[in-house]
Order: sequence, then C-alpha cells, then structure tokens
Amino acid sequence: MVEARQLKRISEIALKYALPSLEINEHQRIVLHQIPVEKLDDICEELQMKLYPYTDRMLSNVQISHDLLCDCQKKSLTQLAIEVEKQTEYLRMPTSLSIRVCCCQKDRYTTDIHIILSKDGWELKINDRKTMNHTIVNVSKTTKEVRKMLLALLQYYRQSAKFNEPISTWINRMGIIHVREILFNKELQNLLLATLVEEQRKRTEAMIKQTQP
Repeated sequence: MVEARQLKRISEIALKYALPSLEINEHQRIVLHQIPVEKLDDICEELQMKLYPYTDRMLSNVQISHDLLCDCQKKSLTQLAIEVEKQTEYLRMPTSLSIRVCCCQKDRYTTDIHIILSKDGWELKINDRKTMNHTIVNVSKTTKEVRKMLLALLQYYRQSAKFNEPISTWINRMGIIHVREILFNKELQNLLLATLVEEQRKRTEAMIKQTQP
C-alpha cells in the first residue's frame, strides 16, 4: 500500500531527475524507468530505499487482491501482506515463489501460495500451476495465526527443499501430513520462526555490506 505523500514524493523525484515514465508492474510495484546509473544511489537515498542485487529466488512481493466489489477485510489483508514482505525481505528461496492474499473465494489468480478468507477462516493453500490442483495446509482464525503458519512453512521449505524445487513439488515429496505435523507442533513452529528471523538478520547484514563503498 502506498500513501498519498509517498506518491507525491516519487512524482517529485521523477520530475527532478527527468525520468520519462513510471508504471505499476505485474507484481504491483511502482517502476521508475531509465534511471541513469550515476544517479541510482542518489535516487535510492531520496526515496529512503536500500539498493541491493535482486535474484528471482527472492520473494519479490506479496500480491493483494483489489476486487472493489468485495466487501471484506481489506485493511487486515493489506497489513498481512506488508508484514510477510518485511519478514522475508532479502531471503532466498529454493526457486522463484509467488504469494497472493485475498478475501474473496472468487479470486482466480494462480500463484504458488494463496491465502484466502473463507467462511471458516484464512485458508493457506499451495497451488500446483501445472495441474491446477491445490493443497490446503491450514485454516487459521486470525491474520496473526496465518502469518505465523505461512512464515514457518516458508522456512521449512527453505530448509528442506532441493535447489529449484517448486513448493508444490516439495509438498508432494514431503507429504502434507508430515508438513502439518511440523507446523502444528508449537515448539517446532517457534524454532522455524526464530531461525527465519536470525537468517534474515544475517542476510540483511550481508546485503548492506555489499552495497557499502
């Protein structure tokens, strides 16, 4: 979610540096085009952004449904996406991974992980893009519960998946019963969450060192 003051600031910087155009890409990100290389550090500093090398094995963003006809918990939905992005920033995944959160069962976007608000709660699903089948990992009553379940799932996937193994292939290989046993065990879940936090801290420190002169 972007605030009005942030949009204004982005527009001012685009005009200041004579950037020809801006767009919103398929990942719901604002893209500034044709930034001169010699101005990149200055623009990042003015936008208060960190400059770091990006790979397709990083989680680029969490997509949010914008179905204006859906009268539902948009605030909770947006906050969930923001918190997941913050807690996975810089972390590498076994392969590219897409996540989408929505509050409408009619949402037809296909991503690797889908979080949907149903009458029973927040459904955490893993989709197989080839077969279009899905596996429900868990149904949580609150956004806090589903966020913790998602982050623990991502960390277990990071620890046990093979290189370039899609999460749908991984869940079939590991078995949904086994994965649930790990995630539903509070001690193991907390261990996974603590490990994710520590690995993100180390990764963040390493990324910052790479960008320092």
